[in-house]
Amino acid sequence: MMSPKELIEVALLAGEIMLKNGAETYRVEDTMVRICSKGNLKFAESFVIPTGIVATVADEENNFLTISKRIKNRTIDLNKISLVNQFSRDFQKHEYSYAQSVKILNDIQNRKGYSNMVTPIAAALVCCFSTILFGGEIVDALSAFFVGLFTQAILNILNSRKLSYFISYIIGGFTTATLALITVNFHLGINLDKIIIGSVMIMTPGVAITNAIRDTIAGDLLSGVARGVEAFLIAIFIAAGAGIALSILK
Repeated sequence: MMSPKELIEVALLAGEIMLKNGAETYRVEDTMVRICSKGNLKFAESFVIPTGIVATVADEENNFLTISKRIKNRTIDLNKISLVNQFSRDFQKHEYSYAQSVKILNDIQNRKGYSNMVTPIAAALVCCFSTILFGGEIVDALSAFFVGLFTQAILNILNSRKLSYFISYIIGGFTTATLALITVNFHLGINLDKIIIGSVMIMTPGVAITNAIRDTIAGDLLSGVARGVEAFLIAIFIAAGAGIALSILK
């Protein structure tokens, strides 16, 4: 049986992995409380916002322990969220030691996502079919394929340098509009607007918007508003980057 200190450390690590990879606030809180409920604790509570986690537990003698964690970098990796969610359920069914639990969570945290060779191709396909969805011609879709390919490659480079993602989105919007203009000027595409709209789909904050709505519905108003503002700012920076390119080059 783990001590309260060990339980709260495992719960905090699990919550940190989930929050860093795009999980909703209520899901992170539920996972942490589920892990803490395995021990003989009199009280277990967590408070989560998009940029931080606070967890508190109390043993049978009313000795309280509180620990917090600041979250600075966030990305989207639904596979890691699923793995931690499954771990929390397995944790309740089986007797894991502290060392075993930390090892499992660290393995999940260090798990590599898709390679930098795969993500540009996937992004290119998204841009290609999104352009068709928005009414573009076949040549527009082919242009969007190459625009998405190069834009995602540049975004991968920027993310590897751990730049602010707002700066990355400005550069991403600028790159998308610039490449779209080049394809149209060389008659590789016809409809500039369709190519740009289809190509920016790889940067649109769909998960952030969804989480903002789900957090708000779940009653986490602070997190819902914060995620909504984040999504709004991301959209503004993408548009700003594209607008700068169009105003300079068109």
